[in-house]
Amino acid sequence: MKEEDKIFILENNLGLLDTSYYEEDRIEIFNYFQRKFETLINFNSEIYNMNPIIFYINDKLTCNAFAQRIDNRNIIGINQGYPIMMSSKFTNKLFDDIIFTAFLNDKDVSDAFADLYESNDFQFSEYMLDCSIEFTFYHEFRHIRQFDAMHGKSNFLLSENFSVQEFDFRKHIWEYDADKSAAHQVVLFVLSVHRKLGYKSKGILKCLLFSALSSLIITKYLFYFGLINQINKPYKINISNFYTKKNWHPHPEVSVHNLFDSFNLAIEDGLPHLDINIQDLLINSLYIAKLYFKILLPNYDVEKLISENMFSHIDEANQYNDLLHKYALTDSAIKQLINNIT
Repeated sequence: MKEEDKIFILENNLGLLDTSYYEEDRIEIFNYFQRKFETLINFNSEIYNMNPIIFYINDKLTCNAFAQRIDNRNIIGINQGYPIMMSSKFTNKLFDDIIFTAFLNDKDVSDAFADLYESNDFQFSEYMLDCSIEFTFYHEFRHIRQFDAMHGKSNFLLSENFSVQEFDFRKHIWEYDADKSAAHQVVLFVLSVHRKLGYKSKGILKCLLFSALSSLIITKYLFYFGLINQINKPYKINISNFYTKKNWHPHPEVSVHNLFDSFNLAIEDGLPHLDINIQDLLINSLYIAKLYFKILLPNYDVEKLISENMFSHIDEANQYNDLLHKYALTDSAIKQLINNIT
């Protein structure tokens, strides 16, 4: 971190994490996440010719990420709880048990999944975590771009921790837009992973796409079920009631259906040769998520849990997404970003 950025964080009492008291393995986790975020910040700042963005890890223990503007300085940050909790929920042990049961209804994809598992260049748990990190970064980065499009000097703070806040419809619109933008970027990340691996088969790319969307669903539902900040097992779920016009963030069920739609559109527009329809996307990505939660929550009926909390309000969720989409197209900041083809 640049010394001037460190001074700015300290002067504004933003709670910069001091890692000198932690053991080496914990420091390596922090460093992994810091490298990921800083690499993405540097790459995108250059593409969009933006002023430098400060990245830092603060000392709060809850799992959270945020975008902030203070005195015309843009900041993307994560709580120390974010790398700790996310790395504990995306472990080899959790995902190795999925390897042998996923994609049984699609031989090409099932074979591709086995090929990936046997590859020395691919680790499923790391890929799932990286997809989640990519989504989180690009969600926050979209907020930074929304701030910039306002052309003002107002201070802003948008955080991703799912909690009760005073309702703000514009924040719902911006969250909807940030999720949609981030989902598209995750599809691009999948393509970059596919290129690096060097496989030619459609099955491998389908496997990577289904897994990536499943990673985002898992992340959303770790928050939705109140699991993300839990350390001790057995985990206990704590689900919030469905809503539309409440809080800063749309309800997770609304957000998940936005992710399905966004992923589906990105695939239809950019990868039509794969012939993936939205039903394929839904069935395969949900199947992986269900397998994950069955391992994480052995004492719960996961099939019922997912069904009741993803489809019980599907019409209301889709109608509210349609409303958010309509108003996103008229929002001044989002309109400018769309007009700049970004």
